Amino acid sequence: NGEGDFLPGLVVDRYGDFLVAQFFTAGMDHLKGLVVDSLSRLFSPKGIYERSEGGVREEEGLPPAIGVLTGEEAPDLIQIEENGFKFLVDIRKGQKTGFFLDQRDSRSLLSSLARDKTILNCFAYSGAFAAYALRGGARQVISVESSRPALELAKQNLALNNLSRSESDLLKADAFSYLKRCEPEFDIIVLDPPSLAVKRGDVKAAAGGYKFLNLHALRALKPAGLLLTFCCSQHLSLDLFQKIIFGAAVDSGRKVQLLKRVGHPLDHPVSLHHPEGEYLKGLLLNVLE
Repeated sequence: NGEGDFLPGLVVDRYGDFLVAQFFTAGMDHLKGLVVDSLSRLFSPKGIYERSEGGVREEEGLPPAIGVLTGEEAPDLIQIEENGFKFLVDIRKGQKTGFFLDQRDSRSLLSSLARDKTILNCFAYSGAFAAYALRGGARQVISVESSRPALELAKQNLALNNLSRSESDLLKADAFSYLKRCEPEFDIIVLDPPSLAVKRGDVKAAAGGYKFLNLHALRALKPAGLLLTFCCSQHLSLDLFQKIIFGAAVDSGRKVQLLKRVGHPLDHPVSLHHPEGEYLKGLLLNVLE
């Protein structure tokens, strides 16, 4: 978990018998061989797969590095379990290391709020939020995702958990455009976009994107509706994110309460010496009228 575990630039996630490693800094990349040997000795995985890519590596002057570091090639999909759910994970082509392990607590929160609700799940990816909502008793969940492979994976994950497709609509669409067309018809909306600020220079444009999404999400909620909204960029602070949401609330003309801040689960600690490591910022908002 990078700086949170006092190993700056290193992320390692475990999926069954396979590990996925990301090396984001030049220093940690230089230690790659040592890290792989240590992981092999400690965990005896069938294989270690590398997914070192993205803006942070670019800022370090490092090219992308993707592929098997040691051991077996991973299967196309790996099945994992989380809180009684089963999910298929694509560690080779999926987002991040294949699954958003850091959203485990937020998925449980949504499940606790979902009974008899109509829910819009934007940036649905492989359907984990939808699965939790349906298991929590949601009347209907509409999941919007622009990636067809991700939607196919979401379909498989709902079936794997014996969740009815009649209560879940999977739509291939751009979430920005979809939200703009929505009427005030939802009880809960989940906004979990990929990072809109991959590099420090992206923050200004990202702020506009986050405001657009949240403005139209607030307008698409019924009175007493809930918005569960996230920002996963370490370059955009919690303070700035809250200011963006405040601006969206003012422009929407809705009266909004902050009910809860949500973020990393316990296995994603943050070093007090590196507060920027608190990259995942979530807000649960109540729209009164």
